[in-house]
Amino acid sequence: MKTDLVILAGGKGTRIKNHLKGRCKPLVNINGKPFLDYLIEKVSKFKINNIIILAGFKGNQIYERYNDRLINFKKIICIIEKKPLGTGGALLLAKNLLTNNFLVLNGDTIFDINLNNIIKVKLEKHSMFLALTNSKKKKYGKLHNLNLNGKLVIFDQKFKYKNAGVYLLQKSILKNLSSNTFCSLEDIVEKKIKMKKVIGKYYNSYFIDIGTPKDLKMSRKTFSKIF
Repeated sequence: MKTDLVILAGGKGTRIKNHLKGRCKPLVNINGKPFLDYLIEKVSKFKINNIIILAGFKGNQIYERYNDRLINFKKIICIIEKKPLGTGGALLLAKNLLTNNFLVLNGDTIFDINLNNIIKVKLEKHSMFLALTNSKKKKYGKLHNLNLNGKLVIFDQKFKYKNAGVYLLQKSILKNLSSNTFCSLEDIVEKKIKMKKVIGKYYNSYFIDIGTPKDLKMSRKTFSKIF
């Protein structure tokens, strides 16, 4: 079984702007290669159909580098936002390209897990599957205070787990989104967790988010081992 994979690559990279050198955030240089090269190299090895990149700020840079390319026999399709839609609203741009269930990844993080296992997850009455990692930064973001009750993702003020930015979504989740409204995917996930519609799993695997200078520096040290 295969599914499509969407990469959310619309961030401005405000916190690492001094390291971008005119590039958009997903193309920040990591040891001589753009970050997105590493991410695509990793995910293209799994059982997916197309890789759809939703590009935002300076999205033409991503479009020119990746659109219509084949990497590991996976076709890459790039779509540029005409206006900021948020990580939730941007998904509507890919609506006509998606199968029933589809994977979504953040374009500024890498989580070293087997996506083939996530593709096999049966959502049934649930809206989505969420991959979880350790929550070390207790007061950062909306989805850094999560736990598991069996397979069900719940909120927990002990901050045990956090959202790792890897999702399996049902296409039906797009029905309630508006193309004219800015919308965050994390807001959607937060709502669905409260409705007990999200299942997940914790993975004790390498995770990196390049959103801060400290983590960007760390990625340059660790990528030679991971890749």
